[in-house]
Amino acid sequence: MRTDFQSTTLTPSQRRVSGFTLLEVAIALLLLSIITVAIGSLLGSTNDAVAEMTSNVHDEQSLRRALNRLYDDVKTSAVSRVTIDKDTSNDTLTLQTADPSGSGDWGAIGGDGLFRVNHFVRYQAVNGQVTRSILDAVGDPLSSPGAQVILSNANSGGVQGAEKGLEATLNGSVLLLELSTIKTLQGSKHLKSFKKTSVFIPST
Repeated sequence: MRTDFQSTTLTPSQRRVSGFTLLEVAIALLLLSIITVAIGSLLGSTNDAVAEMTSNVHDEQSLRRALNRLYDDVKTSAVSRVTIDKDTSNDTLTLQTADPSGSGDWGAIGGDGLFRVNHFVRYQAVNGQVTRSILDAVGDPLSSPGAQVILSNANSGGVQGAEKGLEATLNGSVLLLELSTIKTLQGSKHLKSFKKTSVFIPST
């Protein structure tokens, strides 16, 4: 029995062993590294933006609460009961409020909710905090209840800008109030926030 064999000539591409060459693997790894770095950078930027947004919202809420606290005291005061000590960095606001029971007495309501006749409320910004203190009849702060921090990260006025942590201006029967905060984010970036309001108060 005769068997015929057919000769076949393989082209270079057919002789090539299937698979990836070392150069192809290196290029693929390089591209993968570039994509990974790009995704990581994008995620990092997104996280920074979210953190900044969250911090900004928190500061806005803190400013609103602090300004509402100030407003509650000022709206029950009078021009003759308000004293403002102006300073280049921050203002100090001292006032008396009317007795909520309608007795006609003037004084201050402490953090414990008690009205103290002939006492005073003092707002000031010290060491990056706006505090609310109760003073006795001679102007000395009470140890109990002590100073209440109503706002943190208060601006120091002039260090990173002209804004003061607490600024108060009396124009006739209108008291202008402004609170300002500043916070250092990653690097040297500063995040500033402020809120202001005006309150009409009677002369006496």
